Amino acid sequence: MVPNTAGGPLESFMLGYGGGVDAGLYLPGKTTRASLNYNLGYNGNSTYSELNGFDHSLFFSLTRSLTRKLSFSLTGAGESTTVSGFLFQQVAGSTPDLSNAGALAGSLAPAGTAGATQTILYPGRRQTATVATTLSYSPSTRLSWHMSLHGQRLLPSHSSGPNAQQTLGYPGETDTGASLSLAYTLSRRTSFGAEAGYYRSMSQLGRTQSGSGGLSLTRVLSRRWFGSATVGYGLGDFFIAASQTTVRRPDFQGSATLGTTFDAHTLSLSTAQRIGDSYGLGAQRTMEGNLSWIWHPRRQKWSFQATAAYERLTGGQVDKIQSAVFRGALTRRLTARLSCTGEGGYTWGIVQASSSLGRQTQNGARFSIVWRPAGTLW
Repeated sequence: MVPNTAGGPLESFMLGYGGGVDAGLYLPGKTTRASLNYNLGYNGNSTYSELNGFDHSLFFSLTRSLTRKLSFSLTGAGESTTVSGFLFQQVAGSTPDLSNAGALAGSLAPAGTAGATQTILYPGRRQTATVATTLSYSPSTRLSWHMSLHGQRLLPSHSSGPNAQQTLGYPGETDTGASLSLAYTLSRRTSFGAEAGYYRSMSQLGRTQSGSGGLSLTRVLSRRWFGSATVGYGLGDFFIAASQTTVRRPDFQGSATLGTTFDAHTLSLSTAQRIGDSYGLGAQRTMEGNLSWIWHPRRQKWSFQATAAYERLTGGQVDKIQSAVFRGALTRRLTARLSCTGEGGYTWGIVQASSSLGRQTQNGARFSIVWRPAGTLW
């Protein structure tokens, strides 16, 4: 698999190789819990050596109970990933908790498009740093308040293709935001929420500021079915660096999720629309859809996961960017410490604008052997 920067396949078949290690530290406690995880991987390509490279990712989290009703959390991540890793990124998922709507609402955070647009935008390497913090207050078992701050820095990227031509993959971008939300459990099957937020994005192409507010409802429909919906309204200011002009545009935003769980299967379908974009491209609207299927029997040696995602960016400096990605992974547990996984993926994207990206497709397959040692390192 190689980035399709020229709009057509470079080779019909190529053989790649690689490996990786994952190490973590977890510190449990009654009032404080912390974790640190580092992953190092290498992606090699026997045909195009310029696509070879190491992947690095570092994740940390800290949660502390300040009082019986007040808690604080801090999370962060730093990643440097080659294009080979995008096609096989899976959406992590587990069986949702249908015991009450409040617990379910906390587990239905948007999974994102799992790289639908980033797979076509990032021809070389993606480097990001993210930090987020949340202060939560729960005056009762039914009501909780959350105040959150987040920031992300995406470094710009250029890719040197097999013909020694450099292609701009995406601009550098800085994302910041703040939000205040509340959640109230009406009953064991119904949870209500409200949120207001402010977000700011700056890149080489311009900057975007938006404020929004919305209401949400999470409902356990039956013993097997669940759903949630969010509806809101926002106002965005879009500054275009090339023309030194500012456009102000109001817009609706919202999301919806419908899912079911039976036996060892979990299926979910979600769709969303929001103001702006998360790539620094100056789009005014982002629409996305996600479909996932997870099969994970508790006492079986086999497990399977499949995801499909679609994303569309329109307005502002973007006429239209459409992208889709399809992924599947089948895992077999060989022993208590050893497992093997076969993965496949296909993605396509089209940019209808005065851009050098044009039309792009990627596809590939990967087979992995994973060994998890017992015990600790110290």
